[in-house]
Amino acid sequence: AITGESNAVEKYNRYAEVAIQEGYPNIAYLFRALVVAETIHIKNHRNALNLPHQVQYDDFQPKSTLENVQDAISGETGEHKQMYPRLRKGIKKYRKDKDVKVVDLSLEWAGEVELTHAQILKLALQALSSGKDFAVQKLYVCRVCGNLRMQQSEEICPVCGHDAKFYQEISKTQENTI
Repeated sequence: AITGESNAVEKYNRYAEVAIQEGYPNIAYLFRALVVAETIHIKNHRNALNLPHQVQYDDFQPKSTLENVQDAISGETGEHKQMYPRLRKGIKKYRKDKDVKVVDLSLEWAGEVELTHAQILKLALQALSSGKDFAVQKLYVCRVCGNLRMQQSEEICPVCGHDAKFYQEISKTQENTI
């Protein structure tokens, strides 16, 4: 999971650069917000496992923004439908152990959040398919689980259940850190 999320961060940083070069600043903004979200997943997984982990980075070349958005949708969907369910199934028999419960929770949250990421990427793809940039004003990331919202809300996070105050607005112009 850490390797997959780390590769997503690398890809999304490069995809943001391509989007800027091609004149899609809001799609670049979405990719930068996804970098923040995926970084939260990495942090959660590392904290849950409490083990050193060496990341093996994939060799890839970004393509057009359209192809990059399609690739991101495929990756997020695959993580939601296949990777995270498979990982959770693999630890199922150990879930009574309190340390494994933390790992399972980290995997559960990340798996659910990947669906939200794919849904927002699909909205960006719709705009891009009609030759337009993604019409998004602001993006907010839950600092606990990495869930992404397109508007500020007073409601609790639907994934991790934390208060809305844990959502951070992602800057369009500055480096974002959590």
